[in-house]
Amino acid sequence: MALLIRSLLALLTPILFSGAANATTVVVITTPTAVYLAADSLQNTLVQNVSGNLTKRRVSRVCKIARLNDRLFLALVGTVGAKTESGGEETFFDAHEIANAVADDDKTTDKLLQVLQVRLQLALVRVRSAIDEKAPQTPPLSITAMYARFDKAPEARGMELSTGSAATLHGADSYWVRPGRIGVAGVDPSVKLAADWLDRPLDTINEILLAATKKAPDAVGAPYEILKLDAAGATWIQRETCKK
Repeated sequence: MALLIRSLLALLTPILFSGAANATTVVVITTPTAVYLAADSLQNTLVQNVSGNLTKRRVSRVCKIARLNDRLFLALVGTVGAKTESGGEETFFDAHEIANAVADDDKTTDKLLQVLQVRLQLALVRVRSAIDEKAPQTPPLSITAMYARFDKAPEARGMELSTGSAATLHGADSYWVRPGRIGVAGVDPSVKLAADWLDRPLDTINEILLAATKKAPDAVGAPYEILKLDAAGATWIQRETCKK
């Protein structure tokens, strides 16, 4: 995540936000033998002054898929980073850095998700408290983590966190186009699925990501990253920004 560029506006404390609830598109598809996780790579970094006015906008290409262990991967949607400064002290968080720090091959997938949930929620609350000192009118910060895992069987779920409510884990929420089978978080292009969509998951993923890019080109963009997770392990189908 890009860090804050100090504002040129004197006497105003800049606030940085990376990502937004209406930016990014993440897709998960679960078949009987595998789970697919995909995301676009366009990220907006916004710098606002305390009045909420946008003073700077930057666009970058980043990897939005994080590995927690060989059986668990996730992609993040929402305010994945924020930073503010008050009294010469900086408060910030980077959700991707937190996810990378949680990664541990020796922990179970359930334990990793519990640790990630706690650390992300604490980071959101801490930075929100700092923002409230200067810009209390700022809306609640929120993150949705769509994750794919394969323990004994393929599974995809969502973790929702917000400074406006407690963190929750869900198996079927508004982002599920087909409960337990296909989910879309972020920009949802509302693509009409073909009858055989489950038989061709890669085509379905690309159709959704392309439609989301067409619908919101300032929020969603290529290259697209696609990961397949099955009994044999993780395989990158498309991988450009998610290089090792």
